[in-house]
Amino acid sequence: MMKKSRLKGLSKLKVRRDTVCADCQYGKSHQLPYEESNSRAKEPLELIHYDAFGPIKQASIGGMKYMVTFISDFSSKMEKKAIRCVFVGYDSQRKGWRCYDPTTEKCYTSRNVVFDEEFSWWSSSKEVLPKSNVFEEALEDSQSS
Repeated sequence: MMKKSRLKGLSKLKVRRDTVCADCQYGKSHQLPYEESNSRAKEPLELIHYDAFGPIKQASIGGMKYMVTFISDFSSKMEKKAIRCVFVGYDSQRKGWRCYDPTTEKCYTSRNVVFDEEFSWWSSSKEVLPKSNVFEEALEDSQSS
C-alpha cells in the first residue's frame, strides 16, 4: 500500500529490510499466546485441554465429520519454543543449522531458524574478536553425549 501511494496523508515510511525484528517474528508465529494460568498439572492427565470442531468437508475413514483433540496440561506442547541462539555452523549428520544456546551452554540442530545478522549477542559494538575454542568444545561435548 505504501509503494503504490494508496495511503493518503501518511508520509512515506522508510522500511529497513536489513534487520530482524524479534517482535515481528513472534507475531508471525502460528500459535497465539494463552492466558497465564495459576494452576499447572503435576502429572500426566491431571488437567486436559480439548478442542472440538466440525462439520468438516472431508470425512474420516470411518465416515466421521467432527473431530476432538485432547492435550494433557503436563505435556510441553504448549510451552514457548522460540529461543535466541548463536549460529555456529552446519550439521554434518542431518539437514539443519548448528546453534549454540548461551543460557543453557548447549548446541543443537534446527531447521527452523531466522537469522539476525545485525545483532551481536556478545557485544554492542562491531568488534572483531580473536578466535575462540568455546564453540568447538561445546560442539564436541554435545556430539559425544
